[in-house]
Amino acid sequence: LGAFGDTQNKFGTTQNKLREAQVKLKEKTHSDRNSVDPEQKIQKTENEVNKKINDSNLLWMEEKHSEALEKAKEAVNTMQSLERYLEKSDLKEFLNNELLFSASLNLATLLEKSELWNEALAEYSKLNSGKANESQFLVRINMGNIYFKQGKFPMSIKMYKMALDMTPQKFSGLKYKTMKNIGHAYVSLNEFSEAATVYEEIQSKSPDIETSYNLLLCLYSLGNREKIKQVFCEMIKIETFWNIASDDLSDGIETNKQIFGDDSIISDLMMRKANCISLITDASKLVATIASSTIEDGYEWVIEALKGSSYKSVQAEMEISKALEFIKNNKIDEAI
Repeated sequence: LGAFGDTQNKFGTTQNKLREAQVKLKEKTHSDRNSVDPEQKIQKTENEVNKKINDSNLLWMEEKHSEALEKAKEAVNTMQSLERYLEKSDLKEFLNNELLFSASLNLATLLEKSELWNEALAEYSKLNSGKANESQFLVRINMGNIYFKQGKFPMSIKMYKMALDMTPQKFSGLKYKTMKNIGHAYVSLNEFSEAATVYEEIQSKSPDIETSYNLLLCLYSLGNREKIKQVFCEMIKIETFWNIASDDLSDGIETNKQIFGDDSIISDLMMRKANCISLITDASKLVATIASSTIEDGYEWVIEALKGSSYKSVQAEMEISKALEFIKNNKIDEAI
């Protein structure tokens, strides 16, 4: 009841402010009958800016990139013109800061897509120095992405970490993606221990095959044999759509084609499954080289680990690889 009462009081205060704002706008309009109605000017300008933002994105989709950038710049300039007008008219409190932020973010994003890195960073920096916005974490992520593309990995890590501190918990998926980027940046700096720590944290909260594979590579570089074996066993137990849908990749594709035809969603899922099996296969070969004192025993360990998993095709491939190793070492009887 107390919380509900508080909400009512806040809402009442907001209503009072809105009434005061309407009175102020009317007084401002009537004080100079020859002037433009401020309320109408604000609404008209905001509609124009929204249209320019939408048009810029449509032009970009049509691959008219130069025109898209110009339209995005127009949107920002129009909002800045409105800001100056409101300041001059002593009505700055009526500036739509959310729309100004959206227009600036849209321009910065298109500059980034155009690979105009420095111009994009300049726009993002302006957003960081401006009024706080709940979407500001996106600015830090985008800046981190640019620094990553430029090979400025320490700066990209700094931006990603700042973004993590600002990202609301409801965007947990985005937080994990940002953490992955931090791990990738550490790998690019050959700081495998730091990268492994980041990947391990992701795996403890939201495990996925690709991150497990990246963790394995880091641990391999660090020479941590037992940890590699542990991570591999956890990796092949990660549940995915295809673990449940089908044990065999080719049968899965044909079955789904019969049911759904050339459905793009199903095709995407099958491509993800193919990538997953490829990573498990590569991981199996990697682990086999260090799992035991000999490569043959290493393959045997991997084969045993894969038994009971959803990766029967990988298990079969490892058995063939084990036989080839025996043949290569002239151990024909063992190969058979």
